[in-house]
Amino acid sequence: METGTQSRILELAAEIQHCTQCLHDGLVADGQPLPSWELDTPPAPKLSLEGQAHQDALFEAMHELQALILGPVPYIFNKALESVYGLLGLHFATRFSLASSFPPGTTTTFATLADQAQIPESDVARYLRFAMTDRVFAEPSKGVVAHTPASKALASSSQLRAVLGHLGDEIWPSACRAVDAIQEWPGSEEPTQCGFSLAHDTDKVFFDDIKTDERRARRFAESLELLHQRPGFQIAHVLRGYDWGAIPFIHDQEKGTEEAASGVVVDVGGSTGTLGIALADAFPNLKRVVVQDLAPVTAASTVPDRLQGRLEFETHDFFADQTVKGADAYFLRWVLHDWSDHYAVRILRALVPAMREGSQVVVNEFCMPEPGELPPYQEKRARFHDLGMKQLLNAKERSKEDWKELFKTADERFTFQYISKPHMSELSLVVFEWRGSKGH
Repeated sequence: METGTQSRILELAAEIQHCTQCLHDGLVADGQPLPSWELDTPPAPKLSLEGQAHQDALFEAMHELQALILGPVPYIFNKALESVYGLLGLHFATRFSLASSFPPGTTTTFATLADQAQIPESDVARYLRFAMTDRVFAEPSKGVVAHTPASKALASSSQLRAVLGHLGDEIWPSACRAVDAIQEWPGSEEPTQCGFSLAHDTDKVFFDDIKTDERRARRFAESLELLHQRPGFQIAHVLRGYDWGAIPFIHDQEKGTEEAASGVVVDVGGSTGTLGIALADAFPNLKRVVVQDLAPVTAASTVPDRLQGRLEFETHDFFADQTVKGADAYFLRWVLHDWSDHYAVRILRALVPAMREGSQVVVNEFCMPEPGELPPYQEKRARFHDLGMKQLLNAKERSKEDWKELFKTADERFTFQYISKPHMSELSLVVFEWRGSKGH
């Protein structure tokens, strides 16, 4: 007699079959190569929007089926082991540059790799054989090492190697000390009292600490480049997710002033201007786009000839009072999540002296899901980022209620407008408008 659990595992099996068939048929219809273990397989399948939805549903079903089939105790035990040891093989291969030490399509040996890296052959064998259980490298005959598509990707992409190096050297040790930091400094909002602080024995903020080592700083920058290339983080989502074409905002047509009709956008903490340039190119109604960051960044930034007179870089610390007065929109992308509420409130209050009636603050970050809003597998991806900010900076990703409370604490004249998440974007647009007397 079937129980509810037996019925559920058969439902999941059917869902996996259905989603796999849909993915297969979609790739064939689009003329895309099918996933395989051949070395020339693409780094990632190019999926349509429908295909991406099937992929998400497939992973969700696989995740749940694994939990049900294993049972609670083995499932938790296996997850704990994977969390502790899962990165070891990749960390080892990255640290000693093993993937890039021989060309794809050729083979080498454990002995040769050990000689090149100046480490014991026994360590090479045991760590790479662990990586092989995740299909990173292969051992076609005893002691012989060949590439798989995964190790080929590791050999070919300096950005992927940078991500793994950053994960192994910065994130992983910080995660191991995150709980210790909570016990050491309960309730702290200081960025120097977190897992990273303990793991690296430093009194510097994460960003300042890695700047002391050019190799670490360069690796972090490359890691961000690869992260920003993910489809869910593309600038295109920002361009179509907010009504930039409606700028300038004039809320009182009869009393519209030159200031109110300025057509100005300020990209606060906008780095080298990737977004600012895209905005100025896409929306000619924006008469002035100001990209603000610290001096080392702005000094290395250049205004394209086509945008002279409309785009500018300005050196500015976002903890200091905002210098561009009465702009239509102040945009912050991936800024506030780097800071605990205590410091994020300071950043928002620094905008207040510049605000005018109708000015908007547009934040582009994660909006943490409400409990049960997303399936567990998808929710986990968001929770990864939240815990990452906690262990590195004592910072956080925020939910809708968190955003409302944060802005209210900064100044009650910030009025919530909406939160939207453009289709296929991983980040949301959180919009507040200034209402009431002019900021002072």
